[in-house]
Amino acid sequence: MKIIALRGKGGKGKTTTLIKVFENLKKHGWIVIDQKFLSNNDFKAILKDSKGIITGIVSQGDYVIGTCSVKNHLDWCESKGCIKTVCACTIGPNKEKIETHIASFPDHCFIDKTIESDISKQDSVNETDAALIETYL
Repeated sequence: MKIIALRGKGGKGKTTTLIKVFENLKKHGWIVIDQKFLSNNDFKAILKDSKGIITGIVSQGDYVIGTCSVKNHLDWCESKGCIKTVCACTIGPNKEKIETHIASFPDHCFIDKTIESDISKQDSVNETDAALIETYL
């Protein structure tokens, strides 16, 4: 499974950006096969494109262990037959294992979340980051 990980510190817009990716894919005709709503406005979903390629999206990237861990979410995507999965990767103190787990996939890439302190520009930055992620799909 190829992993495309949106990497950044907590509270910097990773979930918002991945919601945009999800919404954009649906607008382009991708079909939602499964979707689960998680805590803190997070979600995970499985979609299928017009060629039948199954892709996962996981916005919850804050937990190293437990049922909400990135590892468990990626295992769920793999069990659903995902060829590619887009996920959040929170960085910072005590989060190193998240990035290490994602890097353990032979086919992975990290996209660093663009930070914008000007609130009026955050939506535009999130759209740009979402468009970049979509180029990998």
